Amino acid sequence: MKQILLSLGSAALAAALLCSCGPFQVAEKVVGRSDLEQIAEGLAKQAEDSANISEAEKAGLVRWTYTAETDVDKIKIEEHNASVRIETGNVDRVQVSYMDYADSRGYKLSQGNNTLRITNDSSTAGSSGVTYTTVITLPEKEYREIEIEADNSSVVVMDVEADSVCLRNSSNTDVQLSGLAVQQIHTSLISGMVTVSDSTGYKLAVSLNTGMIQLENTDMEQYDCQVETGSIEGTILGDPDEYNIRTSVDVGSNQLPSMARKEGDRGLRFHAGTGNIDVQFAG
Repeated sequence: MKQILLSLGSAALAAALLCSCGPFQVAEKVVGRSDLEQIAEGLAKQAEDSANISEAEKAGLVRWTYTAETDVDKIKIEEHNASVRIETGNVDRVQVSYMDYADSRGYKLSQGNNTLRITNDSSTAGSSGVTYTTVITLPEKEYREIEIEADNSSVVVMDVEADSVCLRNSSNTDVQLSGLAVQQIHTSLISGMVTVSDSTGYKLAVSLNTGMIQLENTDMEQYDCQVETGSIEGTILGDPDEYNIRTSVDVGSNQLPSMARKEGDRGLRFHAGTGNIDVQFAG
């Protein structure tokens, strides 16, 4: 669907160029190729969401919204077979938007001790076979802890400030952490891909049995990343002279050799069992 819409956008641009000597205009605004592609991608996303909603309706699922009764400092999530997206937004209290059955509720949401717990019983809503996303919108503030356990899904956490972001005991999960300001990120996955981008903090610890760890412009004081089968790749901010670097690969290639710095306050430890390490510094 996305490719079709992109093709239609390109065709519209070509038609405009052939039929007019002036620039293609929409609502009196000059629109270039990149604008048309963004419009097409937006339409494709809407079409995809509509298709997912239609499939959800066929499966007897409806969209529910929960608003936290009081302020929340900790969020604990257990999700199965559904994607999770956590982001900040223009809200006064934490809001949770999720899909569930009208007559047999699989999700359980509860509050206590400044903690919001979200649990999805995989025997009900999570096992419907329908692709959907649980969206958690947070007020802009610093949180003590965000803890996620997810299977057979994707997890996206964007633009959040917290002491700790933790993903544990997850399998077949793709994780994207973007724009975070944290003291610690701890991720323990059985299989999947972990991407950390444009994030700052004290410590990033990732343990992965099978998959890939991708770092994009991260700025941490301490790195501890390990993958048994897979690779560690990407770019981190800083000067390598500031780090005590310890890297090792059992079988594969290592593009970041170990370097011991007596005066280095920052630490980096990467290990790949069978795979590659290819990480660059961008000062």
